[in-house]
Amino acid sequence: PNVFLFCSACMAALGGLLFGYDIGIISTALPQIKAGFSLTCFQQEMVVSLMLVGALFASLVGGSFIDKIGSRMSIILNAIVFIAGALLLALSHSYGWLLVGRFIVGFAVALSAVSECIYISEISTPHNRGMLVSLNELAITVGFLVAYIVGLVFINRPDGWRYMFGLSAVPAAGQLFGMIQLPNSPHFLVLKHRDQEAEAAVKNLRQLKNPDQVRQELTHIRLSLEAGRSQSCWSLCSSADGLRASMIIAFGLVMGQQLTGQPNVLNYASTIFQQVGFCGRDPVSAISATFPTVGLGIVKLAATVVSLLLVDRMGRRKTLLLGALIMAASLICLSVFAFVQQQGSDTMRPTCTDGQPSNYSSNVTSPLTDDCGSSSHVNPALRYMALAALMAYVAAYSFSFGPVTWLLLSEIFPAAIKGRAMAVSTSVNWAVNLVISATFLRTVQLLSLGGVFVGYAVLTFLSIVFIFLAVPETRNKTLHRITKEL
Repeated sequence: PNVFLFCSACMAALGGLLFGYDIGIISTALPQIKAGFSLTCFQQEMVVSLMLVGALFASLVGGSFIDKIGSRMSIILNAIVFIAGALLLALSHSYGWLLVGRFIVGFAVALSAVSECIYISEISTPHNRGMLVSLNELAITVGFLVAYIVGLVFINRPDGWRYMFGLSAVPAAGQLFGMIQLPNSPHFLVLKHRDQEAEAAVKNLRQLKNPDQVRQELTHIRLSLEAGRSQSCWSLCSSADGLRASMIIAFGLVMGQQLTGQPNVLNYASTIFQQVGFCGRDPVSAISATFPTVGLGIVKLAATVVSLLLVDRMGRRKTLLLGALIMAASLICLSVFAFVQQQGSDTMRPTCTDGQPSNYSSNVTSPLTDDCGSSSHVNPALRYMALAALMAYVAAYSFSFGPVTWLLLSEIFPAAIKGRAMAVSTSVNWAVNLVISATFLRTVQLLSLGGVFVGYAVLTFLSIVFIFLAVPETRNKTLHRITKEL
């Protein structure tokens, strides 16, 4: 095994850990922030949402930045920005500085996510690219679990939220110093005509000693860079170099990630568990009440590991199709339970309570009120079916859409324009995420929770059709061959 290549990919993927940590930690830190600053519901919403706004802004402006200075240098600069944002949050003594810190952190993690996927895809070989790029998604799930553990440690400490935010600067500093030691990707070096550095990078990353093999690898890289070299950001949807086909695939995948309901199913997991009947009224059920956070995090992590190990064997299309089919079946099961539950209870109402804000983001615990006792009339078998369906949905998403979407985005665009193309795709991802999250409560009011699950199931089936008709198989193919076929 190529230990240097694997370690390089792991170092780049640390950005995913920062991403998952900062999404996960806000739900634990927010009650303390609310009490410390006497925030209104709207102000709490702003603290949560500014990270997503920063991420969307980074996606809109960061693509050209990555293409100009390279993915490695982008990761290094983003680590510096993230450290500044984390320290600003930890030391904030006013509401305004909290918002600035959240925006900076959101900007850094979003741009880093694009940079690291590009960097890992360009240093990988066709045979291990799927596994190495999926390390990013694995790091995100680890970040969620770390956020939960850190939250437990500091939840009852005075100003514990400051430690929660400040500690995220530690892995960012580790990534900063680690990436300084690593080479630029060979694609970027060839693009900038730094041929000697590119040759040295290929030798180190691929562990090649035969000069002919090195020259052959550099030839493949030069050919992959020819496509898209003369294209601007405005021509991303043109037919030249297969860009239109690539953008259609990218938009379909990132919209499928969000329109299948993943942000809200995870976001309202606590409410769904309460509706199922797992409420914290005795020692046993009190443990069950924490299961949405811990259990779903463990399930996400396990499913991502399975995807990481199998995606280069099964292929991208099969992984996506299998995961989407399980997601659709799970959503149908959840809709059945929700309709049965609705027969005997009408307790779900959007509200902004003293403890939690109204939700406009996929980061925060559910603001829906619920009467746990209302689920007592539900057949226990149906109750555990809903529990199993929720876990299966999360596992299927983490096995398929979660890691494979970002893997494909890092593969299907020409190297010369990849940063801009991925940035545009990512901005669509964030925008749809915001819309889906912001309209969930009103959609539940209009259609009921069961109706929303049915809608997600229908959109998941449409995603399956799209994957079957439009998404290519990129397993064991060089980036040049993928670009040429598209």
